[in-house]
Amino acid sequence: MTFTYKEALSFVPPVAVAGENISVVLPNTTTTLNGSESNDPEGQPITYKWEQIYGPSIISFNDNTSASPNVSNLLEGVYKLKLTVSDGVYNDSDEVLIIVSASGNLSPTISISSPNNGTAFKEGEAITISTVASDLDGTVSLVEFFNGTTKLGEDITAPFSFEWNGAAIGNHEITAIATDNNGATSTSQAISIAVSEEKICTEVSSDAQQGGFSQGYEVSFETVGTSVTITFKLLDTDKNGVVAYLWKQSPFSETQLNEVSALTFTKTISGFTAGETISYACKFAYAGGLSATKYFSYVVGSSCSGSSSDVTDPTNFSASVGAITSSSIELLLNATDDSGKVSYDITFGSSLESISGDSGIQSLLLSII
Repeated sequence: MTFTYKEALSFVPPVAVAGENISVVLPNTTTTLNGSESNDPEGQPITYKWEQIYGPSIISFNDNTSASPNVSNLLEGVYKLKLTVSDGVYNDSDEVLIIVSASGNLSPTISISSPNNGTAFKEGEAITISTVASDLDGTVSLVEFFNGTTKLGEDITAPFSFEWNGAAIGNHEITAIATDNNGATSTSQAISIAVSEEKICTEVSSDAQQGGFSQGYEVSFETVGTSVTITFKLLDTDKNGVVAYLWKQSPFSETQLNEVSALTFTKTISGFTAGETISYACKFAYAGGLSATKYFSYVVGSSCSGSSSDVTDPTNFSASVGAITSSSIELLLNATDDSGKVSYDITFGSSLESISGDSGIQSLLLSII
């Protein structure tokens, strides 16, 4: 939509000015409003009308049609009032707050916006605590973050947040305390979070129920709280345009996985119960065909105990340099594993290459310089 200036309005409306916010200190229960700066730019006479929008009691006006009426019957809390002025044809309005307190300084407000109550984290994961803090009659100058009674840190700049690293395994009760520019404080409602030890199972395989794999794939199941993140990484480098789909064995369903990096696909599924056994496979669709992994069973909340996943680290690992040319380097890799397959990750500067091979059989990686 485009707006184009054509000409000035043929009229000038009046301007309502309800004045600055007003602070009332108890036991006073009265104050005076100030709409005297309201005006009509053309010099026309204007009328005034004050009305209450909200507040803890019904305000009494001595004259709600005057520019600066007296109001009474105030109780502790916040009132909003609206001033409307008119030149008989056109109107304008403005609003003002009356803040009534025992100290003359209203306490700030604060709530934790993230994480949500009941969120689960894994050990070592950074936890960002975010808040929403405000102060009607001033500014928020400090927010402090607590785990129970232990202070974690503080922030003096909006938006107020803190990144908590190294949280211990267990349940934690998080609160935040806001302090305003006059020293008044408020504490947020507490939220509970849980930090659990890493519960992950990983296996490398080349078994297929449909199609086939030249190198194989890596699968992992990771439990965090009641959620399980399932990741499939295709190790084949001879397949282009790969899209991955998660297969649930029973009842069967197919869901597209999210690609998080080259040939690595993942999905997080919530609502599981610890000890529940789940079974999933992955279909890799690519230019010219598809390949589907076998089904893998996983016990929710386990680190491979009670799962069909591989739990034994590879042994007898060796790496040596083979032929070197002006444009390439051969890496000769070997290791043994009771799964029958071994996956190798090789880093060249910022690049990562992955290959897999049979246990005890030398694998060759050719790096182009």
